[in-house]
Amino acid sequence: MEGIIGKDSSSILTYPDYKKFVNILINSSSHEKDTVNPLSFFEASPSKIEDNINLVKYASSFFMGRAVKIPKFRILDKTIEKFSRFEDFTKVEELSNISLWSLGALRFLSLEKGTRLGKELEIIQTSNPRDGRLDLVILSTENVLIIETKTDLSTALSENRFVSQVSNYTKECQRVIDEYTKQGGPKFKLISLLEIGGEETDLYPVNHPDCTSGKVGKIARIFYDTVVKHDIKFVSANALWALTAYAQVKYKKIDFISLLEKVNDGNFLGLLSGGMVCRDQDKIVVRELGLE
Repeated sequence: MEGIIGKDSSSILTYPDYKKFVNILINSSSHEKDTVNPLSFFEASPSKIEDNINLVKYASSFFMGRAVKIPKFRILDKTIEKFSRFEDFTKVEELSNISLWSLGALRFLSLEKGTRLGKELEIIQTSNPRDGRLDLVILSTENVLIIETKTDLSTALSENRFVSQVSNYTKECQRVIDEYTKQGGPKFKLISLLEIGGEETDLYPVNHPDCTSGKVGKIARIFYDTVVKHDIKFVSANALWALTAYAQVKYKKIDFISLLEKVNDGNFLGLLSGGMVCRDQDKIVVRELGLE
């Protein structure tokens, strides 16, 4: 089976250098950036996966309640590929690894023609002398998705900046969108996400069988207390990988923003490879996503 990613997207990832958030709204950029597309490094295809597994059966286990064990990948070109484990790749060098890989993944998971993608876009913070930088921005006809990426949960909690970053960036982006709409531009719905790489098992709720951080300094409990308190929605890098792999192996079209709109009800907290993380009264549970 040849990979759909390999057929439908170039090994070079090209995207406009919008520089500022407002520029992606008005579609203004002076030039394009291009780089090696890391999406192909972790492609769900027989030529890349080390293990001899039934990929269709494997993909059917995604988002079914338990964490997906991502296989190791063959390094085909040592000049550009350095990692055989996806988690080892996402937990280091945020801008060149998880952010860039996610840009490629979100392009693959954007079905709407004319979707715009931006990386490291400047956003003025009216209450802060320092401008902020939006790691990823995806703009469709009706929605603007902004994503703050973190290499792993421990780093996110130790830095202790993601709460203020997500909150401030959301407020400032909404302000810019509102001003743009007042000037005659279309009205966009803003969606904010925190994306976390590294070992996904750190992100499962405390009572879930796949949680590995519930008893180590209560990391999982601290994380969930924080995202619930501040209404921060999240996605794991592993969940994004599972979506791209599922679409590839099952020959299924998946639009990430449309999927978010479908699942993002009042109880939705985040998306892991095991499924949707939701509030259920006083509990936090992982529910099947149901892509079949």
